[in-house]
Amino acid sequence: ANLRGADLSEADLYKADLTGADLTGADLSEASTDSADFTGAQGAPVAVKNK
Repeated sequence: ANLRGADLSEADLYKADLTGADLTGADLSEASTDSADFTGAQGAPVAVKNK
């Protein structure tokens, strides 16, 4: 998936499959990413919070 620059700052990505996604510039600052799969994702933010 191409999620370049997407505002996912308050998204609930619990168990989301983001395998191979392009997350360059995406905002995941407050996103719930518990159990999300970022395998092979490009540009994944360094600081991803798990709630």
